[in-house]
Amino acid sequence: MNLSLSTLSISAVFTILSAVGISQAPASAIVSSTPASSVNLLTNGSFEDTTLAGTSQAQLTSGWGTYSQINGWSATPNGKIEVQRGVAGTPYAGSNLIELDSDNYDKTKFSANNPLGLYQDVATVAGKAYTLSFAYSARPGTAAVENVFDVLVGDTSNVGNIFKTTIYDGAGGADTAWSIFTTTFTANNALSRIQFNYQGSLDTFGAYIDDVKLVNASAAAVPEPSAMAGIFVVGLGLVSLKKRKAFKKSLAS
Repeated sequence: MNLSLSTLSISAVFTILSAVGISQAPASAIVSSTPASSVNLLTNGSFEDTTLAGTSQAQLTSGWGTYSQINGWSATPNGKIEVQRGVAGTPYAGSNLIELDSDNYDKTKFSANNPLGLYQDVATVAGKAYTLSFAYSARPGTAAVENVFDVLVGDTSNVGNIFKTTIYDGAGGADTAWSIFTTTFTANNALSRIQFNYQGSLDTFGAYIDDVKLVNASAAAVPEPSAMAGIFVVGLGLVSLKKRKAFKKSLAS
């Protein structure tokens, strides 16, 4: 019989071990498990797709572009989303990134109560925990005052009521220097908003973000195939040891 260790479940492994005379592998034989891969609940988290369904909006292939909407994301009222591809810094993931102080907007339309930013609404389950993460960097060659922004999570009508923080990333260097921000929150509605608001100088040069992810924080941890194979192999070793001991006892008697 051919057994594929990569397809064995934990219960199958222990069933095999039990059948050969081992009821349970010792704690030292259990290889630590790692969390299962979680699907990003956000659409277009690394901003690679600048198209918009139902329109003729084109895919960005080089340089930069500003948009009221791109796949998955919307600009705050009167604002624009600026997507860059090979402009002033190396992206964290893929080929594109977002500059939060975008371009082609009217500065007079913005204030502390009406910030420049972008957001995405995502289906959630009230009472369930989610983990938000993203990469951020100062724009290369800019002063610290340019690289300030807020991160907000909340209801669509009251974004920030669940979580809000301000990130100060300092002055930009010769290239992007990415950091990762992560937080876990509990949703309180069937629809949650993830939003980034720019808080630096409105001069079209500002902080970068990339690779935004939202995952289910309560996803069960399951062993990788290699871990289950390890359990199985250690178990077989214990079987062999048990048989050797039994053989020695028979000789001694």
